[in-house]
Amino acid sequence: ASPYGSFVQSPRLKMDAKYVRDSLGDTLTRACALVALYQPDDPIEWLSNYLRHDVHRQEMREIRIKEDKERESLVEQAIAEEARLAKLEEEVLRLAELRKPNDHQLDCRAHLTQIETHTTKLKSKLKGGPDQNRSLGKELIMHITQDLSQLQLSEEAKSEAEVPPASVQRLIRAGLLLCGYDSSAIDEWSKISAIVSKEYTLRRYSTYDLLSEATESRLLQAVKEADGADYQARELQKHALGPLAVRFHSLIKAATIALKDNSDPFFTETDLVEDGEDVTRLLWRVPLGEGIFDDEEAVDTPKSNAISHLCGRDSILLDPELTNKAMCVDMSWNLKEGSSTDVDASLIMFDAEGDVCDSVYHLIDRSKDGSMVHQGDTDGSEQEGDLESFHFHLAQADPNIHNIALVINVATDGEDLTDVMSCGVRFRELGSAPTDGVSLRVTTERINGNEILLGLLHRVSAEEWRLISIGEVVQGEERDQEESLNFMNASPLAQYYLKELSLLPENVEADPSKKSFNPFKMVPGNSFEVPGLALESPMVIGMGWDVDDDIAMDLDCGLAVYSGDQRTDYCDFEKLETNDKACQHQGDNRDG
Repeated sequence: ASPYGSFVQSPRLKMDAKYVRDSLGDTLTRACALVALYQPDDPIEWLSNYLRHDVHRQEMREIRIKEDKERESLVEQAIAEEARLAKLEEEVLRLAELRKPNDHQLDCRAHLTQIETHTTKLKSKLKGGPDQNRSLGKELIMHITQDLSQLQLSEEAKSEAEVPPASVQRLIRAGLLLCGYDSSAIDEWSKISAIVSKEYTLRRYSTYDLLSEATESRLLQAVKEADGADYQARELQKHALGPLAVRFHSLIKAATIALKDNSDPFFTETDLVEDGEDVTRLLWRVPLGEGIFDDEEAVDTPKSNAISHLCGRDSILLDPELTNKAMCVDMSWNLKEGSSTDVDASLIMFDAEGDVCDSVYHLIDRSKDGSMVHQGDTDGSEQEGDLESFHFHLAQADPNIHNIALVINVATDGEDLTDVMSCGVRFRELGSAPTDGVSLRVTTERINGNEILLGLLHRVSAEEWRLISIGEVVQGEERDQEESLNFMNASPLAQYYLKELSLLPENVEADPSKKSFNPFKMVPGNSFEVPGLALESPMVIGMGWDVDDDIAMDLDCGLAVYSGDQRTDYCDFEKLETNDKACQHQGDNRDG
């Protein structure tokens, strides 16, 4: 038995052995193996030196591990910082791009600046006048509607497939509500888009008389729709439809001044955060319960029985009781004081294919079928302004007449409609009061065109006719007629609307080059097909001229007969008959 046997088995020895194993472990094993290998003179000292060296080695190893970890941490921090700076730079660039105005926002800013400048000038001009604010609002309305008519929407705006931001939708819808569109006609964005994308929608504002059409109930509807809208928001102004939304904002604001004397109660100052910036904006608000509106639940009632010329309230089916009787159609206008502009009223008739088939004006005062007769100039004594009247009996109209264009035009080249403040047309029973019936009125104060297509009278059935309001100026490039036929310059525009408003049969397009109409005062290039009935009996061709009373001038007329492009015969005041006696000159006239 070992003298140490009981000690080896003791728990204390086991615990010390574990300590040695954990503390020295492989190190002592290697040290003993090396002692056996090198067999130093003093193995104890050699072993102690080895152990001290191993401790130092392990300390250095721990230092290197710590340094490596610190190095890795620094690298990770550097990478994270680089990513943070890159993200920060990206955000700075993004915000810079967001804050950089595009063409749409520049247009919005220019419009708002221009309105502010114009307002300042008007305030100075109207200072001290009666109802200064209301007069200011009315002037602004006329100015803004003219600006609306000249706004050219981008192709991006017309073809916008995505629904725009809510603020854009609300301001556009609010503007349309103010201008008389029925809420059910614009309750979805698809319906609104179909309206504003039309080429003619904005052009019509050049002659839209909002002052005559605006009501308190429409204003309240518009303000409720605009409630909370921020017209200065970048998201709104940078959108393709932003310029339209901002102009409608200006129009509604002008209406609050014109109808309510002050726009301040309709806005509230609000602090917002936009793209990381603190901003203060004026947001639209509804001033309910503040005595601004007399009846907050008022139902819209038009000021008169007039129809507007904007889609939504742009047409009316005339009562058959009216159209089946003799009617008086008054086309009237108001001139600026002192103006001598000569204005005429005229009619152009179109067949089912949209081609011109007849016309009535001051020189040809009766339609071919006798159902429409020009009554000549009047002195306007029955109502304010000048007018020309027609007597209609549509029940007797030629069935081939499907549409009638109502045109007001200047009678003399070199003049325009600048001095015409407003114009319109009224349908009433013959013999009734001048204020009876149905009317259509447009304002022309801000335009300088030569002809206005007031509207179209469309045959719905044998006994039904619909009055469709247009109110659009004929553009200069469309004008090519001789002076006395200035009104015919409106025929291409009327044919455009016949197609645009689906007033022609499907797959039929009007031919603007076809100009067959009552042939008096024809111009070079016009042609006229002689009616078949004229070939069955003698037909008279009259050629005339006017000579001043104090001038002695003898003029003659004659005609030539052609076969193909070769002249084969003629007759005049000397040779009174053609060789076949088919054409006979009726003798010379020296009296003029």
